[in-house]
Amino acid sequence: MVIHRMIVHYRDTGNVVADKYGSGITLTNGILARILSPSDSVLVDLFDGVPVTANEGWLNVCYDFSVLSALGNNVIFGARWTFAKCGTPIVLRPGQKLVLTLEDDFDDLIEQRFMVQGYTG
Repeated sequence: MVIHRMIVHYRDTGNVVADKYGSGITLTNGILARILSPSDSVLVDLFDGVPVTANEGWLNVCYDFSVLSALGNNVIFGARWTFAKCGTPIVLRPGQKLVLTLEDDFDDLIEQRFMVQGYTG
């Protein structure tokens, strides 16, 4: 499997706060992205030990980050992490997997999605 990019989308209510996640969530553990072996050992830590704990954290791994205001006080956050722009696409060998770990409370977000784009074969 070849992974070219990951799109991160989340929505919240309130005002944008750079050092919080969404519009004010405090993340203790943050979001981790790793490539795991078939035995679940870490092959690559895509965040190099620095988890995303705030909105501005996405800028450590991808330049394409935007904040859009919708009607009312809804705020939409989006990040596009194009792996080829960081070097090369991610190539997963048989049994390997891309794993995102979220161990904090995200209940205050209206929604959050991660979409991985690439191909198999």
